[in-house]
Amino acid sequence: MSGLGNVDDQGYVFLNGHDLGAILTQFANNSFSTSDSSFFNSGVNVLLVSDINSGGGPSGAAFYAQFDFSTVSGFGRPLLTACCSLVVVCDGGYHRRITYA
Repeated sequence: MSGLGNVDDQGYVFLNGHDLGAILTQFANNSFSTSDSSFFNSGVNVLLVSDINSGGGPSGAAFYAQFDFSTVSGFGRPLLTACCSLVVVCDGGYHRRITYA
């Protein structure tokens, strides 16, 4: 999974409760990513972009995330390979639950 994001004023990105180590700011599209398969769940996965509005007033966030994954069959061959993207522009307090079957 990889992505870019920015928030007003500062924020962090979590995948299923795992901090991805990215610090998002309002001044640039900051990158975040992980290839750690233990961070992903079978079925529902939650990508959370937090927003620390330290400047007061309205706040918001914009981010883009791309998920590339493959499932291997018992014979060592890919059973499913897919690429999914998510784009959300939000206005404070928003969180998105992503479900893949």
